[in-house]
Amino acid sequence: MVKPTAQCVPLNQYGKIAIVDFKTDRTITTEEWSTPQIVRNSSRLITEHLKDRLNDLKKFNEVVVTDECPQGAMKIVGEINTFYHNKRRFHASVKGDFVDCKTGVSLYKFDWDEPAKTIANLPQRIAIRLSVAVDKQFICEKKP
Repeated sequence: MVKPTAQCVPLNQYGKIAIVDFKTDRTITTEEWSTPQIVRNSSRLITEHLKDRLNDLKKFNEVVVTDECPQGAMKIVGEINTFYHNKRRFHASVKGDFVDCKTGVSLYKFDWDEPAKTIANLPQRIAIRLSVAVDKQFICEKKP
C-alpha cells in the first residue's frame, strides 16, 4: 500500500523520475534457496521492470536508474525486508519512499508483502504494483 506522508502531492510536477536499486543488505531470508545473490538479482529485476513500466506510462520526460537525485526529479528508494517461501508461494516484503529530490522530503511511503507463485514473477509483481501507485498519484483529485 502506498500512503502520502502528508497531503497528496501530484507527481505530474516532476519531469524526471529516478529509481534506486532496492537495498538488500538487511534482508531477512528464511530458506536455503534464498541466497544473497538471488535477493540481489531480484532487486535488480525490480528496478528493470519498474523502469520499463514507468516508461510505458509515458508520463515522465525521463526515467533513470541512479543512486543520485537529479535536479527536478522524484526518486523511488526501497528495500527488500524479507524474502521467503511459504505454502507454495514466494514472498518479498518491501518498503520505501517516493522522495522529492529538491527537498529530500518523503512524499509517499510504501510497505507490503508481495506473494507470487514463482520466484521469477516476484520482481515483476512488485514493479507493477509500484507503477500503478505512481500512476494513481500522478494527479491528485479534489474530493467533493
